[in-house]
Amino acid sequence: MGFALHHLGHHHRALTCFGNALALFRKLELRYFQGTTLDSIADTHAIGRHAEAVAAWQESLATLEQLRHPTADSVRAKLDAQYRTPRRNEPAGSTTVAANDHHPMD
Repeated sequence: MGFALHHLGHHHRALTCFGNALALFRKLELRYFQGTTLDSIADTHAIGRHAEAVAAWQESLATLEQLRHPTADSVRAKLDAQYRTPRRNEPAGSTTVAANDHHPMD
């Protein structure tokens, strides 16, 4: 549900769904689903809340690395993209998800 809401642009509602799912997965100790849900939370925050996105990706990565799950590679790539140097023809600031922490849902 959160995935669909995210892609429909209903970010607050998506975050609520992801948050509920994360709480359940933590209660049930389903580590893989915790990691992937944190990745989805980060993707939703990446639309404008850079710091929250990075924190969620870091937690997702730590969880998936502990499980030695290959999904960790895609999360690592998202984090690496946040800190890479711009390519020659890239505009300045294009290496981050957002130029500031303003979220379009605010």
